[in-house]
Amino acid sequence: HAEKSLRELKRAHALSLRAVSNSLELAQQGLRKLEIDVQKNLTAQLTYERRARHALKSDLDKVTAEKEELDAKLEGLRVELEDANAKAKEYKGVLGKMQKELDSQKQRYLCAAATAAE
Repeated sequence: HAEKSLRELKRAHALSLRAVSNSLELAQQGLRKLEIDVQKNLTAQLTYERRARHALKSDLDKVTAEKEELDAKLEGLRVELEDANAKAKEYKGVLGKMQKELDSQKQRYLCAAATAAE
């Protein structure tokens, strides 16, 4: 009777060990699947981030090129404005001299007219 109980106990123990072993195997499979899913998600995230960085760098390069182009145009306009201001000063000086000459001629004509009238 004791042997029979011992055999049943061993059998129950073996069944229990098999059940625990099966549970461990299922848990390990679940962990492997989870590890694979996490790796896939990380790979997808890294790919997304790499593409986003590339797109941002491309946008930054375009904006930088546009800024440099606008800076060059602005510098050209600044030089043109300086030239225009210099010419305006020059013309203003010439017009001032012409006005003085006209005023002087006017005075001479007025004096000549006054002398002729006397």
